[in-house]
Amino acid sequence: MVHGVSPLVYQLPNAAAIARLIGTGRVRPNDTVVNSATQLIDTLASLSALTELSQADKETVSNVICREMTKGEQDNNGMTFTLKYYSSLQSAELAKSGKNQSLAAVKGYTPTLTDPNKKVIVASIKDEPSLSRRGYVRGAQFARDPNDLNKEPMYYYHSNNGGEPRWIAGVMSTLQTTVGGVNPISGRSVNGSMTPGVWNSKEKTTLATLKRSQIDELFDANKPMPSGFSNYMQPTLNRAGSIMGYSYQIPRANKEAHLDVDTDFTKVIGAWEGRIAEEIQAEKYNEMLLQRLHEMYVKDARQGNAYQYITINKNSTDAQLKEIYELMPIEMKEAAKKIWPNGFLIE
Repeated sequence: MVHGVSPLVYQLPNAAAIARLIGTGRVRPNDTVVNSATQLIDTLASLSALTELSQADKETVSNVICREMTKGEQDNNGMTFTLKYYSSLQSAELAKSGKNQSLAAVKGYTPTLTDPNKKVIVASIKDEPSLSRRGYVRGAQFARDPNDLNKEPMYYYHSNNGGEPRWIAGVMSTLQTTVGGVNPISGRSVNGSMTPGVWNSKEKTTLATLKRSQIDELFDANKPMPSGFSNYMQPTLNRAGSIMGYSYQIPRANKEAHLDVDTDFTKVIGAWEGRIAEEIQAEKYNEMLLQRLHEMYVKDARQGNAYQYITINKNSTDAQLKEIYELMPIEMKEAAKKIWPNGFLIE
């Protein structure tokens, strides 16, 4: 939550997931225990995060609280207004999952503003030719999880043009839907950075097996709690709590340095509310676009012009068409499959 990476070999993203013991091999407690434990774990995580603040930051926060709480009514001042506003945005964020919580959301998530032209990813050396063509430049090496079966060297790759080809333009919205910074369907982070991971069933099972003994040690009170920061692949969950895969995390300090992060609270809070509204509208807009494209295809097909259309899907051999498909939000891909099971058609 604070540093973006964890010293633990297995780190679940939030208190609700931890209380359910997801992926640990332990029996899930009953709902009463889960609900009680969730509140305790969440509070403990918040208190632990506060200990990571610098002394200067602690003094600043303390001074602001003291100043505001002595002005006017204790429940009606700048501090209480800010906290209530922040809480309302948290609720609106989680409401996007269709529930009052998402087991995929990262504890303490608050969006940050970054330079939209900058991206940082972690990738295998074998992907370098493709990344170079898209404007990425290799940076420092990135250590692998000791349990990772893939031993190919990995590196940071940076781009100052968004990592996307400049010919990309059109009417489709490429905005990814997120809940707590994570796509609720895939469980993958959407935050201006990207890391590799393990996603297919066989690899997930193998990695989970390799991690199991180390997970067991986390429950052993006689074992010391790990410290420091390591590049462990961590579980990624969907909103229902299913493990979709395991992915690497980029340390927050590295991410902020490469993406020119702006953490001004007044800017962030406004951008967050705008993002919530924009995501909702973007999904509706893309659904309308797909319906309109289908109507155009049906009309042209009746007139014998179906040959003028080409298929776009993950297997497209044309590099530009394949990249367009990769840029499509997951929700749009799912909606397109209902209309065109074998890939959607454009003229």
